[in-house]
Amino acid sequence: MSEVNTQSYDTPNSLDNSGHSLLTQKRRSSSNAVLSPAQNSTASTFLSDLSSESFCDHNTSVSFAPAQPSCDPDTLAHFLAQQAKLPIKNPLLTAHEISPDLRARMVDWMIEVTSKANCSRNTLFYAANIMDRFLCETAIPMKADGLHLLGVVCMMVASKLEDVAVMDQEFMCEYVIHGKATKGEMAALEREVLKTLGFWVSAPHERLFVTEIINVLWSEEKPGNEAGSFSQLREDAQTVATLNLFNEEFSAVPPAVMAAGSIMYSAQRKSLEHILDVEELARLANATAAQVRQTEELIAEHTYNFRDLHPGVRRVFEYIKSDILD
Repeated sequence: MSEVNTQSYDTPNSLDNSGHSLLTQKRRSSSNAVLSPAQNSTASTFLSDLSSESFCDHNTSVSFAPAQPSCDPDTLAHFLAQQAKLPIKNPLLTAHEISPDLRARMVDWMIEVTSKANCSRNTLFYAANIMDRFLCETAIPMKADGLHLLGVVCMMVASKLEDVAVMDQEFMCEYVIHGKATKGEMAALEREVLKTLGFWVSAPHERLFVTEIINVLWSEEKPGNEAGSFSQLREDAQTVATLNLFNEEFSAVPPAVMAAGSIMYSAQRKSLEHILDVEELARLANATAAQVRQTEELIAEHTYNFRDLHPGVRRVFEYIKSDILD
């Protein structure tokens, strides 16, 4: 097995404007492509789905009326089947010279990079998921000064999964790490990550489960199932899921159970318990009601004490538009 390069790289304070402009220009170029009638229909459906999402956009105050999402129970069943294939995780950081605070600051930086580059929100979750799974499964101890390059590579791999205009090696080298790593070094670590994970980089994460579980609940015609309530619940639970990324201990909990806990916590905060049945929520997450309640308590404690638990984190407060941390 090849050795992971642990050369030191300084984490830049921000993604510079030239890099942001380059990726934005690439996206605009992609959007000018001529679509077939079938592609136009698909694109319209996709844009309609996006209208009910909440993204960290600082430049617009446009709001959309929530539309009931399409619901396919087979999608949730597929994610649960994939989750069952995940190996039992080793302790995340014990084999490495990486502190929980350093990992949290890496997640914080990932939020800035993926947000400024207009990546899909799922890109962030895939990147953090790939990073954590690699740290759990690799046999090579990772030094603290190697975490930055690992984070960059994980974002690059995740962007290939989710984004139309990907953050490729050229973009990462010039605009994110400012030439402090070569394309060869990035390619070598990317190969190591892919080989360690058996090339399975699309394992389901908490945000996917939040979306699919709420879609199923939303589709059920029950008294009190109002569109606005579920739209708000989904937005808040996705925000809580983002905060959960900062706690390395949560990586040992199945993502579906984390999602159920985040949904339950979000419902209690907004007095929306009446639209949730904990037993049904647990069934959808393939868990017990006791497991969901216990997870919700851990999430509530982490969220309430977030600022004290993660003193080195600062960027997330700029990108999360929510009252959850107030």
